[in-house]
Amino acid sequence: MFKRIRWGLTCLVTVTAGLIVCSWPSSHQRAVTPFVPTTSQIRAMSELSTLRVSESDLITVELKGWTGSVRMTAFVRGEATLGVDLDEARIVEVDPTSQRCTLTLPLPSVLTVRFQPSQCRIIAIDHDGLWAILPGDGGSIALLLGRIGIEFDRSFGNPAKLVAYRRKAQSQAEEIVHRFGQAIGWTVECRWGSP
Repeated sequence: MFKRIRWGLTCLVTVTAGLIVCSWPSSHQRAVTPFVPTTSQIRAMSELSTLRVSESDLITVELKGWTGSVRMTAFVRGEATLGVDLDEARIVEVDPTSQRCTLTLPLPSVLTVRFQPSQCRIIAIDHDGLWAILPGDGGSIALLLGRIGIEFDRSFGNPAKLVAYRRKAQSQAEEIVHRFGQAIGWTVECRWGSP
């Protein structure tokens, strides 16, 4: 994480230094063309625009057979990464005199979801039918843990949860873009499009 921050700050310092050198008056230079931010500069900050969120949930899954079933309830922990695809960033309005520009960005989307089985705590296992009298679990616990992981991944598709995480990712991306603009002396505004 510190490498990403260091990389982002290095980009900002480099851009700022470039601005200073370009705007330095010289005897053979009559007029300085104004610096305009480009989408390639915005795209360079794509790693900084990712948001990692931790999530915990209580999940119940069931494995049914011909002669019974087994149900497991577990407390699950994991994390997801949301990000804005800055390759889709477009500068839609530029005003060099007031040094303002407007950037259109796609909505953040879930990039990765990671279920952490080592932090999974089994709350209850209920056997039904003949499965209740058979010795051992016959591999059903491993199957159930796999299904719990799948359900955890699906939980990030929940619209209410996704909206809250998208808002956090949007505000983080806006903050990064605004700071970039401040570093180069511009006001950069964000408009959000579709994911």
